[in-house]
Amino acid sequence: MPVGLSVAVRQGWAEQDGKTLDKEFILAKVRIMSKITSKLQVTLPKALADRLRIRPGDDIDWQEAGDALRVLPRRSQPTHFSSDMRLRLFDEATERQRRRQARRRPVQGARARGWTREELHGRGRAD
Repeated sequence: MPVGLSVAVRQGWAEQDGKTLDKEFILAKVRIMSKITSKLQVTLPKALADRLRIRPGDDIDWQEAGDALRVLPRRSQPTHFSSDMRLRLFDEATERQRRRQARRRPVQGARARGWTREELHGRGRAD
């Protein structure tokens, strides 16, 4: 903001291109400005976040629009499955898990290893 304009804003008015600008109009424009940090991070003004219902942790999309950037909140569509579909998906997942477990080698017992846990922990101890 030019120095003359900042003085006029403090007084409650400003003139630009022959038009009188209201202090609140100018402050509203300033409130929605952001700077890019050295880590290329941008802070979203609270007023915009509230208006667009963007919360911490939400994903946003960046789109090039000529010489400008568009920032769009990513709205994921909630997936609504019928109870029949949910049961079918659950049964399919259960079957996949059963097949995976059937392919695993069974855990060998102490006799097949040739040693027991007690023998292993007892090594090196003076009795």
